[in-house]
Amino acid sequence: MSIGTPSGLGSRPRTLAVVALGSVCTLALAACGGTASSGSDKALVLGVSVPLSGPVAAAGFAQGCGVEAYLKSVSGSDELNGYEVEVRKEDSQYDPSRAASIARNFANDGVFAAYVAGTAPAEASRPALESRRIPTFATADGAMVTPPPWDGQFGYYPSYVQDAKGTVEFISSTLDAEKMAFAYSGPAGEPVADAMPSITKDAGVELAAVESVPVDTTDFASLAHKLKSSGAQAVYVNFVDTQIAALQKASDAIGYDPEWVLNPFAYGPKYLELAGGLAAGTYVAQWAWPSTQTSEPSVKAYRSAVADLGGDCADQVDDTNTGIGYNVGSIIAHGISEATEGGAEPTSESFIKALEFKDLELGTTPLMTYSSDSHAAVAAQSFWKVAEGGGDVGLEKVTDFAPLPK
Repeated sequence: MSIGTPSGLGSRPRTLAVVALGSVCTLALAACGGTASSGSDKALVLGVSVPLSGPVAAAGFAQGCGVEAYLKSVSGSDELNGYEVEVRKEDSQYDPSRAASIARNFANDGVFAAYVAGTAPAEASRPALESRRIPTFATADGAMVTPPPWDGQFGYYPSYVQDAKGTVEFISSTLDAEKMAFAYSGPAGEPVADAMPSITKDAGVELAAVESVPVDTTDFASLAHKLKSSGAQAVYVNFVDTQIAALQKASDAIGYDPEWVLNPFAYGPKYLELAGGLAAGTYVAQWAWPSTQTSEPSVKAYRSAVADLGGDCADQVDDTNTGIGYNVGSIIAHGISEATEGGAEPTSESFIKALEFKDLELGTTPLMTYSSDSHAAVAAQSFWKVAEGGGDVGLEKVTDFAPLPK
């Protein structure tokens, strides 16, 4: 059975079983070879390690909401062959050492699978999770899983370099920019920075500047002046939402108004709130249908699932990071569905094997593929423009989804 979008989202999902986390054998199926057992004999725990505090807390909270929304919407249903899923969230603070400690706790507590946000936290979490063969999903640079370091390590994002290649081609061919700059924060942007001279040369656009700032930067006046001095007509930014808004304000203050192009996880309600009118006209790469495209059935299902969570999560429905978490949840659900087909009991091995697929539409993502060579799921990209009115209007499509460049 394949799962594209959850059904029955108009009603509340079944109550999740309370799963005891004290015993390693409870759910560490690869180690114990048994069926998950607690209040239900069909109960699984997903350990979620995301930053809920610190400089990228908004993105981490939204991703946690998204993965919980999808899995709650199908928990205990026919889509999962009756299996229930409990989501257990922990705050990594985007700190690799803290993420490693959380991963060790997950391994000792016997979670069935894990979700880790961020490239550095995912790398730090891998030893503990791999040693217990706990399937792990990371929202991190797809290069980390191309090829996968072990068969149970999965991603959602494409390679940042691959995504950047598509973005630079868009800047050159669609925006007709002759000079561009690349700005990034943190180690995740370093592979793109290293590859950018070659990427821009291939696309026929001049690389005017490559600028890096620490992830906790709040004053962007200096960077704005550097970008303006470079003469870049377009700026590709690998920042989080708070940073790109601050950079756009600093640039506006000195009369610098390039074409801004953002990565998908920079766009959301927080960015729109902070950037205000400066957000209009900004271009955003997308790997999935934006949340405002309600004519798409998968988007309707997504919005319903997030609304059912209520609380602060319901307010994050238009955050791209919520969609990212939701789409990872759809991959996890697909694996559980396939691994439990015909009444089979899920094990780490059967779950991992079930995640071999090509050109599937899952959640709100039009094209995803896992192969032995790459566990980076996203296989297509499109570009959208922030409309006048921002959050009220959302994004206007500029290009159709197209396979990412090789």
